[in-house]
This record gives sequence, structure tokens and C-alpha cells, in this order.
Amino acid sequence: MSDANTAFVQPNDEGRNQVLWLDDLTRAETEEFLDIHAPLRPEVLGRTTCRASQLNALCCNLDEPPPGASAADIVTAFVNEDRLDAFHNLRGLLEDTNTVDFERLMQAMIDNGGSVTTTQAWFVDMKTAAEEIRANQAIQLNVVTGVYSFNSAADAIAAEEELAVRRSRRAADAIAAAKEELAVRR
Repeated sequence: MSDANTAFVQPNDEGRNQVLWLDDLTRAETEEFLDIHAPLRPEVLGRTTCRASQLNALCCNLDEPPPGASAADIVTAFVNEDRLDAFHNLRGLLEDTNTVDFERLMQAMIDNGGSVTTTQAWFVDMKTAAEEIRANQAIQLNVVTGVYSFNSAADAIAAEEELAVRRSRRAADAIAAAKEELAVRR
């Protein structure tokens, strides 16, 4: 199954069905995959996806670069595109959904090293979250292990940055409201 959430549409018949989870590459697998482009590894690892298909496309572009493009240019464009996708998906979860507190879920994931179990995220309805996640893929829910995690390092970085901006904005709004209240009282 290509969609991590398709397990929800399967009948609950443990005698007939077995969920098979296909995950991204681990960091070690990603390093091994990128061995042919070792000098560029630091630019990719920890900043972008570990999806084999996307890393393969990157390596193909590096093997046969467009005229005039350096390897650094190709990697920078790849990382920047993944970063923009991450912000788009993240904002889709944070702004387009009213049924799940994704901000709270993402903060819990950040505080817990990038993932939380469904037990730790007791405040999230798993079925509702799965529907929203399917449309905005900043995070994933592994239905086999019951763990929410960021889809990529780019998604985790985007979440940290966006949540920090939102906290700052709320603090500034609270200060402005307090000043306004003081002005009214005088």
C-alpha cells in the first residue's frame, strides 16, 4: 500500500489482513545511498527527505547535471524545494484543519525528539488525524506502531520554525492587548 493510512479502509479481519509498513530510508541507509556523492552528504542529511525515490532523482541529476549547473547548485535547489514543500504541508495542517490540534501534536513531537506515540498524543483522534495527514503530509502516522513522526527532516525544521513564529506572534499580541488595556484604564 502506498498510502500510510489505507489501513483504515481495510476490514478489521486479523485472520486475513496483515499491515506492511514501508518507511523512508534510515539515516544509515541514506548515507549508504549517498556514498557516491559523499562531499554533498552534509548538505542533504538532516535537512531534507530520506525518501529513496527523491534521493534517487537527486543522484540522477548529480550524475548528469544540466548544462552549467554545479553539484552544489543541484543540491541547494533540491533542499530548497523540499523546504518549501515542508512549509506548504505544515501550514496546510495548521491552518486548514479545525478538527485536530496539530500545533499541540507537533510541539509534543518536537519536545520528544521528533515523534510521539498515539498514547502520548491522547488528545488527537487518530482517525480524524489520519484523514488530515493524508491531505497535508508534514507528519505521518505509522498505524502499525501507533507513532506520529515528521515525514522528513525538512518537515521537522519547518515545524520548529513555524511554531516559534506562532509563539512570538501570540506573545506580541498579548503584550499589545495588555498595553491597550492599560491605556483604557488610565
